[in-house]
Amino acid sequence: MYSNYYNHNGSEWTTREILVAIFFSVIFILIGLWISGKIIDYVNDTNIKYETAVKIDNNHDEFSYALKTNYGHTLTYGSLKSVDRVDIDGYGGISVERVLEEYTKHYKEVCEECGTSEHPKECCHEEEYWTWDYVNSISKESMWVSFCEEKIPTSWFPLPHQSYVATKSAGFHKRHQYYVVGDLYQGTLYSNIYNHRLNDSRFIVGVHINEAVERFKISQNVKYVFWIPWIIMIVVIFAIFCNAENDWLNRN
Repeated sequence: MYSNYYNHNGSEWTTREILVAIFFSVIFILIGLWISGKIIDYVNDTNIKYETAVKIDNNHDEFSYALKTNYGHTLTYGSLKSVDRVDIDGYGGISVERVLEEYTKHYKEVCEECGTSEHPKECCHEEEYWTWDYVNSISKESMWVSFCEEKIPTSWFPLPHQSYVATKSAGFHKRHQYYVVGDLYQGTLYSNIYNHRLNDSRFIVGVHINEAVERFKISQNVKYVFWIPWIIMIVVIFAIFCNAENDWLNRN
C-alpha cells in the first residue's frame, strides 16, 4: 500500500513523512519543556534569594553583626569609602590606573574602481592613518575599604567600574590616560555572608534597596528567549525532513 502524497509549495510530502516529523517535533517540544522548566527553576531560585535577603539600611551595627554571625543573603544600603587611598600623579581613590598610549602611524591598502566602462580595473594605493595605541599601564588598589562604616578587605568587595578622569602628555606623540574608582559611593550591596566574609557580591551605585532588588532579579520573560529560537529550530527541522528524499521511509 502506497503512502498518500500531499503537495506543499511544489514539494510532495507523504503521510509517513508527516507523521514521523510530527513525532520528532513532539519529542523536541517535550525536551524544550524540560529545559524551560530548568530555566524557570533557576530564575525563581535566583529571585527568591534577593526577595528574602535580610535588608540592612545604612546600619553599621547590624552589618557588623551580620559579618560576625554569618547572616547569609543580605542587601545592605550604605557608603563605600576608601581607607588607604592610592594615587598616581595626583589622581586616585580606591583604585587608579595609568595607561600609556602612543600616537602611531599606520598604512592600509585602499582599492577603488578605475579605468573606463569598457576596460574597468581596480587601482590600489597605500593610505596613511594614525591611531592612539596601547603601550603599557600601571595600576594601584587599596588594601582596605569601608562599607557601612565597617572596614573590610578590598578583595571582598565588587568595586564599581573605573571611570576616566584625565589625559596628560607623556612626551612626543605619547599620552597618559587616568582611570579611577573614586573615594566615595552610595549604593546597595548584595552579598551571601558566610565564613565571616562577603561572597558572591554585587554592588549597584546610587540605588536604594527596593530598587536594587528589582534590578538584581531576572525577568520571567527570559523563557521566551529560549522558546522562540527553539520553536524556529523545530519548524526548520520539520521542513528539511519532509522535503528530503526519504525513500527508505516510504518503502512498502
